[in-house]
Amino acid sequence: MKPEAHNPDGPPTLLARRQEGRLIVWCDHCRQEHQHGLEGGPHRIAHCTDKASPFRATGYILKVVPQRGQGGYLGHLRLVT
Repeated sequence: MKPEAHNPDGPPTLLARRQEGRLIVWCDHCRQEHQHGLEGGPHRIAHCTDKASPFRATGYILKVVPQRGQGGYLGHLRLVT
């Protein structure tokens, strides 16, 4: 899943999934999953290990999407618009 949409007015939006009390998002820049707690607002500080990642400066917005077997599941989402 390519979970990134660029927002010219602010940080990008990444699709996240709930898993074991955490929010999980894939980072295309450091090529690994980032884990965040459920508390807090949608804007998150990036946990990128890639020093060239633009997420380190802007962070990102998390949009939680339903997973297979949950109400509202839409299949393989590729991009948030």
